[in-house]
Amino acid sequence: MIKTIRLSMILILAACLLFAFSASADESNQKTVVPKPAIAFEKKMGVEGIILDLYLAADIETIWNILLNTDNTPKLFENLVLNPVKNHPNRREYVLTHPFGQKITLCELEKNDAKHIIKWSKIRGDFKTFYGSWQLRNDKKYDGYVHLRYISFADPGGIGRMFMTKKRRKTKVLEMAERLTKLVEIAMKSKPQQAAKVSQGVNNKEKNSGDGSRVVNDKETPEPKQADEIHQNNTDKKKNTDIEGTK
Repeated sequence: MIKTIRLSMILILAACLLFAFSASADESNQKTVVPKPAIAFEKKMGVEGIILDLYLAADIETIWNILLNTDNTPKLFENLVLNPVKNHPNRREYVLTHPFGQKITLCELEKNDAKHIIKWSKIRGDFKTFYGSWQLRNDKKYDGYVHLRYISFADPGGIGRMFMTKKRRKTKVLEMAERLTKLVEIAMKSKPQQAAKVSQGVNNKEKNSGDGSRVVNDKETPEPKQADEIHQNNTDKKKNTDIEGTK
C-alpha cells in the first residue's frame, strides 16, 4: 500500500514537472514568433489607403539603403518606375503603367535619416491623390528584426479606379513585401563576405606597435624580401654619407 502511494506521488510529480516544462517551452516559443505580413485599409478624405506591417530579419541600415535606391523600385513594384528630376534632388517622377496607358505624377520626397522615414506627396500629375510613406523602426519585442510600415493613399481617378480594388491592392502589396524580403535576404547574405574583405584589407595594412597593440598604417607593410632590400639601400646610403663626411 505504501509503495503504491509513493509510486503515485512520483508519477504525479513527474507529470507536474513535464507540464511546467511544456508550458515554459510554449511561452518561450510564443515570444520568438514574429507576426506575418499584415494588411489594413484606412479611409481619409474620401481616399482609401493601404497599410502594410512587415517584420524583416536585418539591421535597419540595410533595409534603409534598399529603400533609398530608386533602382529597386521596379523590383518591388512591377509597373512602377521612379525617375529623378533635374535640378530637384528631392523630387521624383512616378510613372505607373496600367492596361490603359501611363499615369505620371510628380512628387516631393521628404527623407528623415535619423528616424528612417521617407514620405512622398503629389505636386502635380495624373493621379487625383497620391501620397504615402516608408517607416522603419527597431522592435525590442522581436530582437534582430526591423518593423517596416508601408502606407499608400492613391486615387488615379476615372477609369483607373477599376484597377484599384481592395483585393487587387492587397495582392500587389503582399507581392511587394515578398520581393522586399528577398532583396533584404540577399543583402544580408552578402554582408559577411563584404565584412571579411574589409577585415582582410585592414589586416594587410596593420603593424605591431612596441607595446603589442595593433596600429593601422596607411602604407602597406612590405614583404620580407622588399624589407631586406630597403634595409640594404638604407645601409648603403649611410655608408656613402659617412665617406663624404670624412672627406
